[in-house]
Amino acid sequence: MLTEVLLLAETLPKAEDGDVYMMRLILHDWNDKDSVAILSSVRQAMGSAKATLLIVEVGSTDTATRICALKFLNASKNS
Repeated sequence: MLTEVLLLAETLPKAEDGDVYMMRLILHDWNDKDSVAILSSVRQAMGSAKATLLIVEVGSTDTATRICALKFLNASKNS
């Protein structure tokens, strides 16, 4: 299974206080079981650090809204 290979806690960087893990447009591609496995791996990699997990998913089915949201996210990432 792909999630078992790519998203093992051991393959993710270990968090330090203040770190942020950002998952952008990831979970919508996976079923519930795989999504739980992904989130569990991230949580394990976070350990006891005071880190944050930011999950960004665009939930609108309206194309114009999705494009606007993605442009905003890209602008935010590059600033």
